[in-house]
Amino acid sequence: HHLEGLAPAPGVRVLLDLLVHQVEHLGTPECLVQRRRVVPRGRQLAAHLGAGSVEGRNDGVGARLETGGEGTAIGGAVSFLGRRLPSQLAERKNKSRRHLQMVFQDPLGSLNPAMSVREIVAEPLLIHGKGTKKSDRLAEAEDILSRVGIDRALVGRYPHELSGGQAQRVAIARALVLRPRVLICDEAVAALDGTVRHEILSLLLAEQERSGLSIVFITHDLGVVRQISHRILVMYMGRLCELATNEALFCRPRHPYSKALLSSVPLPEPVAESVEVPLAGEVSSGLEPPPGCQFHPRCQHAVAVCSESVPEPGSCDGTIVACHRAAELDLAY
Repeated sequence: HHLEGLAPAPGVRVLLDLLVHQVEHLGTPECLVQRRRVVPRGRQLAAHLGAGSVEGRNDGVGARLETGGEGTAIGGAVSFLGRRLPSQLAERKNKSRRHLQMVFQDPLGSLNPAMSVREIVAEPLLIHGKGTKKSDRLAEAEDILSRVGIDRALVGRYPHELSGGQAQRVAIARALVLRPRVLICDEAVAALDGTVRHEILSLLLAEQERSGLSIVFITHDLGVVRQISHRILVMYMGRLCELATNEALFCRPRHPYSKALLSSVPLPEPVAESVEVPLAGEVSSGLEPPPGCQFHPRCQHAVAVCSESVPEPGSCDGTIVACHRAAELDLAY
């Protein structure tokens, strides 16, 4: 699945080009989901996975956290730091694993309840052979915890004694303690209230500025997308709709689905008139996707060709878009 204009460039840290096998819990059909993402160093790619997309499944496969069954990659490849990663986790070198870390949506579910905060953050150092003494590893863990805003009085506590925001800071500290080059955040602020969410996002941006960290941020929240991203990947039912810069997407979307998403965001001004783009019908089944463009049953701009062939991603004024009518539609605000 080739995207025009997305050839690897100097400084690119990670390239995902996957064909993922997604098995539904009912029946035996399969949904083949394509991804291709290029993440330059020190930049953020926000992936807005719309209806029918597979959430963070592909990024779990990309990080090789899953090795079989549901979500197994059955084609394509993951290239990282210029090298193709082996398909099996056991074949991966610790160096590659150390530089590719992940932060999950549910921090409490990803933290070991039997370990203290400092032990949780120090554990990756032990696994990867960083620090010969336990005291050195614990000291480094406390340093990174301090950097992400965890008070020294909390480092001896256990996960159940932390608030949601504190637990997510611990999860971020655990991911950053190995000094990774790429961080994958799967809905990392979805479960947090507005104030804490802003603090976590500011923390990630500060860390990126400090270390040149590349971030893939998966979210459904367009407010978060606008705040943190350099480039934005919009997907519908597992396929690319649009890949654009932050400014381009929010000022001049090229895909009808992107336009519909932006129009659904409430305006902060009570008397302002919002123009909503109607979406007809329901999301199609991933087990029996419609022919042609998967968005055409709900698209008000659909024509005959939209139901006959799958649109190939192409360049349109610097934006990568998969739409037969991208060049002729004016969806700008």
